[in-house]
Amino acid sequence: MIIFVSILFTCSIYAEDKPLIREIIINKKDSVFRHTFYYDESRNKAMENRYYLNGYTIFPLSRTEWIYEDNKCVTQREQVWKNGVWKTIHLINSEYNGIQKKKEVYVQVTDGIEKAEKDVVYNYENGVLESILNSRLNKGNPDITQRISFNYNEKKQLIRQTIMSGNNALQPDTSLMVRYVYNNSGSPDSVILTNNIHETKINESLTLYFYDKVNGNMTSQIHKKWNIQTSKWENDTKIEYVYDHNNRLIKELYAHYTTLFWTMNTMYEQIYDSNGILLQKIMYKPIYNQWRKIYTIEYIGTENGKPNLMESKYNFWGGETGQYVENFIPYYFNDEIAIVNADRMEIKYNLETTITTNILFGTDRLKIYPNPSNGVFYISLEDSYIQHWEVYNLNGEIMRQNNNAYRTGVVDLTGLSDGLYMIKATTDDNKELKQKIVINKTK
Repeated sequence: MIIFVSILFTCSIYAEDKPLIREIIINKKDSVFRHTFYYDESRNKAMENRYYLNGYTIFPLSRTEWIYEDNKCVTQREQVWKNGVWKTIHLINSEYNGIQKKKEVYVQVTDGIEKAEKDVVYNYENGVLESILNSRLNKGNPDITQRISFNYNEKKQLIRQTIMSGNNALQPDTSLMVRYVYNNSGSPDSVILTNNIHETKINESLTLYFYDKVNGNMTSQIHKKWNIQTSKWENDTKIEYVYDHNNRLIKELYAHYTTLFWTMNTMYEQIYDSNGILLQKIMYKPIYNQWRKIYTIEYIGTENGKPNLMESKYNFWGGETGQYVENFIPYYFNDEIAIVNADRMEIKYNLETTITTNILFGTDRLKIYPNPSNGVFYISLEDSYIQHWEVYNLNGEIMRQNNNAYRTGVVDLTGLSDGLYMIKATTDDNKELKQKIVINKTK
């Protein structure tokens, strides 16, 4: 059975002075997956392709495309490879009021027929988010299924979040309330979770946060549960954090409460090089009254100041020493912290200093990238709506053509041989744009 891991499904914009991730290879047990990423001229993530690798054979799995207007993501399209063609299965269409998102519509697509299933409406007051309404769409009419409301203090810090769900989310029988308290430094001091059932408040959980008074680093957090019989908070779990002299996190210790004592159950250790780059993350368990290594995530090699090869392997007390073990591996996806479930992963970056490399110049040139490419290109949608495109070889023969049934920038020429081609695209206002493109599968 093939299981693929999605990296990110969000619209993202990245800093201009850093190379961007173009490919991630994920090893998961006996399966190997390849994720490729494309960005537009504004460094917005425009497309992610996911493949399953079997030796030298590549099998397409799925694709996500993000379409932008004025640097705001207006459409997210999910596609799967089925019976030799890409088929759209889901859409998320977004509307904005200035820079603030005001609505999302989730659409299911079956055999090319679109059906709006739910929408999410965002309401603002004085520039901050006041509520989120989730609705099922019944014959085009919204039935509100969840309302999330937000309350803030004078510093615009979130102090209360209320989640009301059910058939009538505006006047529900039950709701969930999360209350936030801050210390004098503005950091979270406590979070209390309360259930309201038929207008009766029932405490659920309390989380307390503690900090170093000198540098402000969080030193521990304690999670408590409410005991209905005694009407008291009782200790449940605890996490302690240890830092080095450079304020880098080096240890996390996890414990659970048993009767009268805290019992340590897990420890994570992080080891850095002299430049502060993470080298290892080691998980320990208490065995025979000593911390024993279970597995190690190694961060090997460095590119653009970040590790580009990560491997998760057993230590002696976890399994066969050196054997790969599936794990949740934290890493940096460009400027964002992400986590992938794998036993090994490799990251490759764009080599070009700019996202778009074009060969033809002039008013009729087509903006397409990356160029050269391994066979999948992306047309810039900033200036034009491409309705039709054709690809010619050096003899002038049409090798591939497509009529776009919807707005998209994808040009998939995977089946063509390496070489130089010409692509001609027609816009919605009948302009013809051209560009020489190069396919190089070793890229």
